[in-house]
Amino acid sequence: MSEGEPNRLVKWYRNLNNLSHENPGIRFLFIVFLILLFIPTLAMLCSLLTRTRSLVEPTPEPIAYDPDDYFVPDQIILTAQNIGTIQTVLNRINETDEDEDQALRIIRSFTVALPQETPFCPGLPANLEGLGNFAIALVEIDRDNTSITLEEALETLRESAGITAELNLIVGSPNYPTGSTTSWPYQTADPQDYSNQWAFQNINLGTRNLAEDGAGVRVIVFDTVPSAYERQEPGTKREENTLTVSGSPIQVDWVDQNDQWSVKVSTVQDEFGLPEPESAGENKAFDLSNHGLFVAQMVHAVAPASDVELVEVLNEDAVGNMFTLILAFNEKLFPVDGNPLATVANLSLGIRIPPPEAQEQFELSTVGVEALYTLIQLAHCRNIVVVAASGNTSASIYPPELADLPADWSAVIGVAASNRANQRACFSNQGEIAAPGGDGRMPQDPIPATPLPLGCRNRLEKCADGSCEFAVIGPIMPSNAGNNDTGETQQIGLAFWNGSSFASPLVAGLAARILAESPQLSPDDVRHIIECGATQAEFPHDIEGRPDRHIGDGVINVEKTLTTCMPPTE
Repeated sequence: MSEGEPNRLVKWYRNLNNLSHENPGIRFLFIVFLILLFIPTLAMLCSLLTRTRSLVEPTPEPIAYDPDDYFVPDQIILTAQNIGTIQTVLNRINETDEDEDQALRIIRSFTVALPQETPFCPGLPANLEGLGNFAIALVEIDRDNTSITLEEALETLRESAGITAELNLIVGSPNYPTGSTTSWPYQTADPQDYSNQWAFQNINLGTRNLAEDGAGVRVIVFDTVPSAYERQEPGTKREENTLTVSGSPIQVDWVDQNDQWSVKVSTVQDEFGLPEPESAGENKAFDLSNHGLFVAQMVHAVAPASDVELVEVLNEDAVGNMFTLILAFNEKLFPVDGNPLATVANLSLGIRIPPPEAQEQFELSTVGVEALYTLIQLAHCRNIVVVAASGNTSASIYPPELADLPADWSAVIGVAASNRANQRACFSNQGEIAAPGGDGRMPQDPIPATPLPLGCRNRLEKCADGSCEFAVIGPIMPSNAGNNDTGETQQIGLAFWNGSSFASPLVAGLAARILAESPQLSPDDVRHIIECGATQAEFPHDIEGRPDRHIGDGVINVEKTLTTCMPPTE
C-alpha cells in the first residue's frame, strides 16, 4: 500500500458509514455494533483501575475477637461414659506430650445419674444411651508444664472414642448476652407501685392465695446473689463434691406488708466456681448483683406458695461460665437422694456464642454446648420444666433475632418480653410465649410497616410509678459497689428494671401454679396449657390486627390458663 492511500479498515468504515446514511436500518445496526465494541474495552479499563487501587489501598484486616469475652482460657469440658474413660484419655495425652507429663489435668468432675424409670431419653448423645450414669469433667491445660495450644488439645481429645470435648463458654446476663438493663442509682419505686404495676394487670394475675398457689412445687432460680447478702464464712462445711453452700434465707419483708416471704439462697464457694468481678468495664456501669433477687420475686408474685431457691451461678457482674452452670444444674435438679417435689428451673441468662472465626478455629459443632444441652434434655425426661429468657438483642433489627440459647431449644420454654400494649417489647428476641418485661419505645415513635422498632432504647429514667410502661418493678437489697462518684449506699427497696430476664420468671411462676394443681403433668403438657391460655399478641399500629408470631401464642394470662385450660381432675 503506497503512502497516502487509505488502509482497508478506513475504507471499509467509510463505505459502511455512507451505506448507513442511505439505509436507516443498516445505520441502526451500525450504532449497535459500535456500542458492543465499546463495552468490553470499558470493562477492561475498569478492571485495570480496580486492580491498581487495590495495590495502593490494601484491604484492612478484620478485627480479631477477644477469646476472654467468650470462653475461659485453657479450660475444656469433657463428657464421657465414666470418669475412668476421661482419665485414661488424659493419661495417654500426657504420656505423649513432649514437654512434661501433666499437659492436661482434671480440676473437677461429677457424675450424672440417668433416670432408671425412663428407658429412653430423647436427645441424649448416642454414646450415653443405655447407661446408668455418665461423667462430666472440667480439664485445664497446665501452662507451667506444656506448650500445647487449646486448639491442639481439643483436636486430640475429639479424636478419642467416647469423649465429647467443648470450650468452657461464658454465660450470664445481661451482656453475655441475655437479660436486662439498668442504671446507677436505680430508679426507685414504692410498695404501692409494685402491687399496682401494669405487668400484673396484663397477665391477669387476679387475687392470689398466699398459702396454696404453687404449694408443693419448688422453683430453682439460677442467677446472681445480691452483693449485700451476708455469705457464710469461707470454708464453711458443705457436702462433699458439691459446688454451693446453703446460706441464710433472704427475708423479703419490704415489698408487700401482706406477703412477707423468704427465698432460700445457695452461694458458690469454690476456687474455680465464678470469675472475679471486674473492677471496670462495660458491666461495671451497672449494679447487676440484685438481678437474681428481682427474678425470684417475679416467680413469687405468680406462685406465692412455691418453694423458691436462688442459686448463685453468676458473679456480681452477672457473668459466669458453662461448667459452673451445669455443675449447679446437676446438683440442684438431680440430687442423689431424689426429689419428691415437682420442679421448675428458671434461667434468666444466656450463652455468649463465639463469633464465626472462633467457631472455625475451634471447630465448634452446635456452638459447643453439648453438656448443657444434655442436662436440659435429661431434665425434660425427668419431668422438670425449664424456662429461659429469650434475650434482648433485637432493638435495631427486624425481624427480631431468634431466642438465645438455651431458650431456643425444644426442651425449654423460651420467653420473650412484652410491653404494656401486649406487643413484643422492641428489644426482645423471639420466643414461643411472652410475658411483661417493659419496653424501650415511646408511643409517638413511628412504626414502619416492617415494623422496625425505631427509637428503641433504655428509658428507665422516665419511670416514676407503677404505670411506667418501660419497666417492671421488683426488690433490691442495699449495696455499696462503688459504682458512682460518691460511693453512696443504695437504700433497700424496689426498683424499675426491664428485659426478658423478668418475663421468664412470670412464666416459671405460672408453670409452678399448674404443677401445684396437677403435679403429674409433663413439661410438654405444661407448655401446651400455658399456650392455651395466652392472649394473642398483635403487631403495633400499621399492621394492627395481624398476630405477631414472633412471640408465639402471645402473652400469658394466669386466670384464663388456670380456669379454662387445665385438664379435668380425676
